[in-house]
Amino acid sequence: FLEQVRDDEELCACTQEAGPAGHTHITGLINDAYEKFGDLTVKQLERMRCRHRIQVLQTHEDTTKENTLRLVSPDVSLSQDDLSSLYDLFKTEHFISLYWGDVVRPTTPESRAASRGYTESYHVDCAQFKSLYVLLTPWPCGSHTDTVAQRTFTLLDQNMLNRISFTQFARWLDTLYCEDFNEKVRLLYRLHIPPALTENEDQSSLTKNPILSTTRPLYVDLPNGERKSHEEQLKQMLKDLAKEKDKGQEKPLPHMKQREFVQFCKTLCNMFHGDCAENELFQAIAMVTSLVLQIGEARNKGQRMEAKPKEGESPDQAASSMSEAEGDWTASFEQILASLLTEQALVNFLERPVDLSAKIASAKERQYQVRADLLMIQHKSR
Repeated sequence: FLEQVRDDEELCACTQEAGPAGHTHITGLINDAYEKFGDLTVKQLERMRCRHRIQVLQTHEDTTKENTLRLVSPDVSLSQDDLSSLYDLFKTEHFISLYWGDVVRPTTPESRAASRGYTESYHVDCAQFKSLYVLLTPWPCGSHTDTVAQRTFTLLDQNMLNRISFTQFARWLDTLYCEDFNEKVRLLYRLHIPPALTENEDQSSLTKNPILSTTRPLYVDLPNGERKSHEEQLKQMLKDLAKEKDKGQEKPLPHMKQREFVQFCKTLCNMFHGDCAENELFQAIAMVTSLVLQIGEARNKGQRMEAKPKEGESPDQAASSMSEAEGDWTASFEQILASLLTEQALVNFLERPVDLSAKIASAKERQYQVRADLLMIQHKSR
């Protein structure tokens, strides 16, 4: 309606833009308003505005929610009921922080531009996301949970605005609850390489962790009664993954360094802690660790062989080549994925269905308590 209202100066220029619907002259609009509503006073208008304000705001909120869910739904496999409940939980966390938090919202042009659109109506910052992570993650990591939540937020915050939208939040949960084993491992892998994993994080040694050792034989029993070594099974799985990769043409992920692989194993071990199959899972991840370390060492050894001094090469050039080859231990996503696939216990754990609806219901009951506990800790620390 308002787009059809024109004044004298833009009347000529905008006549063609108005189209068949024509236009409304602003003078005529004002005269019409005085003739029809001239008996209304300012006091009456304010009373009517107050009477309908809540209804108008609620209608606006409902419309925003409907449009957000409509735009997000095609990208996820979550049910409409769960998606709707997640939206309410996400919005509540946003408002909890506004009323009880100490967060100052950024007002830069970039942040305002990022807030446009239905799916960007509400955001959560890192602290808010950590609260939601604790309430909704299917794989708690004990004392390591905060670290994993921080890495997840860093990975999702691609624009580096220190906040994420509901769309990013929903896609993350969709991966955890609805995607297949490969995509779940891909997410875990990405949490342990830059930018999610920073250079100043703990650099613990694999040799200091007693969990990463096993006495199990390096073979697996096949359904037909035959036995096959893990190396042979791993080679076959790598071939199968290479075929799938060629079909999908996915963008390859960067190789994982040894320090990053240590953190990857540490996260998995924390995820398994307290599980009913804890011992079996620890043995399985120890076997995977052994396989991946062998792969990395073989690759590193090959690089050192290639870096040996060549005829006619100066001593400085030879030393430089050797130094570059030393310590360059890496493993690809496909190699780690194939190694994990050799252990059925790990596959069963990551593919075990978790009731998201129950998680959401529990989160709604605990959401305010989590914030109250946080405020109490902050109050005592002052």
